[in-house]
Amino acid sequence: MDDVIKQDKFDVEQILPATLETIKLKGEGKLYGLSPDFYSQALFYNKDLFEQYGIELPKNKMSWEDVINLAKRFPTDGQGDQRIYGFSTSYMREGVAYQYMSSIGTTLGLDYINPEQMKLTIQTDAWKKALQLTVDALKSGALYMPKNQNNDSNAPRMYEDYLKENLFAMGKVAMTIDGNYMMQTLQEAKDRLKDVKPVNWDIVTVPVDPQNPDFSNTVSVSNVFGINAQSANTRAAWEFIKYINSDEFARVMSKSSNSLMTRTAYSKERNGHNLEPFYLLKPNPDKSYKGYEKIPVGFYQPFSTLANQEIQAVIDGKKSADEALKTIQDKGQEQLLQAKQADDAQKQAQSKQK
Repeated sequence: MDDVIKQDKFDVEQILPATLETIKLKGEGKLYGLSPDFYSQALFYNKDLFEQYGIELPKNKMSWEDVINLAKRFPTDGQGDQRIYGFSTSYMREGVAYQYMSSIGTTLGLDYINPEQMKLTIQTDAWKKALQLTVDALKSGALYMPKNQNNDSNAPRMYEDYLKENLFAMGKVAMTIDGNYMMQTLQEAKDRLKDVKPVNWDIVTVPVDPQNPDFSNTVSVSNVFGINAQSANTRAAWEFIKYINSDEFARVMSKSSNSLMTRTAYSKERNGHNLEPFYLLKPNPDKSYKGYEKIPVGFYQPFSTLANQEIQAVIDGKKSADEALKTIQDKGQEQLLQAKQADDAQKQAQSKQK
């Protein structure tokens, strides 16, 4: 792909470098395709809530400590409809404690598993700090923790019902981290929920590692267009790829799509909002998640449940951070090996059937 780009003098100068780097990471340093759009996350914040409580607005490249300290400045004593939260994750289900801890650890460049050795690596001082920060934040009451939901699963639900479950869109949360599609959610809440005050929102970058402030793990590319080496129609394929990644295509799509266009001239602003925070950070070259495809899918859910239970035990004062991490490490290792054995047995059974 590099050769044909040079040969045709195809303009890649206006394509967001972060997306080209992301594709190169997948191709071990080589550019095997191009993508017209990308996914990124940002920290959304409610400007009116910050103004109401006299709290300074979030900034780009804050650390998780910065975000949590801002969240703690919002009152936690409201009842019913008056209750607001300083921060909420986009995971609106029960058991988000581990998601908070995982997000903090991942931002700091930590791995909790070595896929090559099939070993957990979570019992470390660095993960202990992430755990303690999570516990401190959740104990403060400033972070939203979903309760058990006993909704009748057979009851008919309208799209408006789902919108009303989004606490940020309902003006009940000062900050949340979400992807670029959150902009569409906020617009639809504004259009459909006439009895709800529209959120006066803005964005800054997701939290970063203060030691590595220019990088993020939240930039991803999924629509990569490449040419099969065995293709009999390489020229026609290249013409199609050129169009999909052209200036003209980006201009048209920027008016009708919720995606972020990789041609930056057409995605820096939307409805009066500066979208630079989606673009500002580079993909982390040290975080390629190589080998993670070897982790059995059946491992994740039990491990998440275990980690949530242990974090809750620390919050409740029943365990120390060290004790909880040891349990997560030891029991998690057992869960990993059990999931691997089950995965291997299933693959073996499938191969015999063939």
